[in-house]
Amino acid sequence: MIFCAFVTCLNQHQMDGIKVREVIVLKESEVQILRIIKKAIDPEFQGEINPHLDWVKLFDFGKLHKINPILCEGLLSADIDAEVKKRFSDDYLKQALVHFSQANKLISITNAFDKNGIDYMIAKGTRLKALYPKPEMRIMVDMDILIRVSQYDKIKKCMLDLGLFEKGESDHEFIWSDNRFVNIELHKRLFPSYNPDFTKYFGTGWERAKKQNDESNSFSLSPEDEYIFVFTHFAKHYRDGGIGIRHMTDLYLFEKKNPGLDNGYITAELTKLGLCEFYKNIKKTLLVWFEDGESCEITSHITQRIFTSGAYGTTENANQAKALRVKNRSKTLARGRLGLVLEIAFPSLELMKEKFTFLEKFPVLLPLAWILRMFNGALFKQKNIKKTFSQLGSINSQAIDSYQEELKKVGLGDNF
Repeated sequence: MIFCAFVTCLNQHQMDGIKVREVIVLKESEVQILRIIKKAIDPEFQGEINPHLDWVKLFDFGKLHKINPILCEGLLSADIDAEVKKRFSDDYLKQALVHFSQANKLISITNAFDKNGIDYMIAKGTRLKALYPKPEMRIMVDMDILIRVSQYDKIKKCMLDLGLFEKGESDHEFIWSDNRFVNIELHKRLFPSYNPDFTKYFGTGWERAKKQNDESNSFSLSPEDEYIFVFTHFAKHYRDGGIGIRHMTDLYLFEKKNPGLDNGYITAELTKLGLCEFYKNIKKTLLVWFEDGESCEITSHITQRIFTSGAYGTTENANQAKALRVKNRSKTLARGRLGLVLEIAFPSLELMKEKFTFLEKFPVLLPLAWILRMFNGALFKQKNIKKTFSQLGSINSQAIDSYQEELKKVGLGDNF
């Protein structure tokens, strides 16, 4: 049964000596969530929905995982209270408005790029929306477009002409917005430099891209390479703090919509990336979730981790991951914790540019920006500072070792 994958407990417990977080899900309703999702993505699915769920908690859970439009679609034919349906449908309409605003702006951007001879490749959620029965079912926070940095002067003019403004620049992105519904991340490369293993494999992303036709400057990956990218992005988030239900659904739909994928090639390439074992475990979990596959300890563990992660994991896990990464580089816990403190207190120039735009022209003023950031934090964000140092205090050798063991269990421990 699909629901054997779920484990519910009141406190932390041991699994093969590994501490596993409690499952903070929806009492009875956690066993129904995947059934609702399957009804949304597979119109032929005949499973019944329990009409007596805790709908307030279900709505909040869906918001946390950014899947309420999917849940709404799955509940359309369910025999449930009209007020419940209205709450979900009202939220669906809001998300649909965002979707159509994003879609219209994407058309404007790609038309402008084509007209001006600018190469581009649409990526991630912007592409994955098309896998769903209705694209507005799949919430997308940012539109992701790979660009050639050498063309950025032309790109910047196009974006400004479209009424967009530049919010900042991160390690691997130029970030633009219309200050309403549309955020655009123009990628310099597919992965940030702080994921050197994945950056080494993918390069900028252009190495595997192929032009779609002569009438457009649009590029794309082969279905196999796109799946490898989507899966690697999933693995990045899983190990860096967590990933949610929406991204598991993406993986399932990608394979369903591309039945001719060369699995031998995919497995071989994911082996090069150090992700083969993790890939096999996620495939098993997807079978449990969506195909009535037989659950086991590892699929239950992955399910538990994903259900408790929210859309992009937890701050606690993200800090553990950062500390583990720094510890593995420095080889000692003390240096790992110090490195994490320094990362938090003194962010990189690229990250600081997002808030202090004067650094674009005057990067030498980075120390001044750090001081301004600290002053602002001391005055206005004391609660956040206390929370951060509380979390740092919880980072100890046992916690980091436990996190690494948990990653090893799913096939990611040696890939960090």
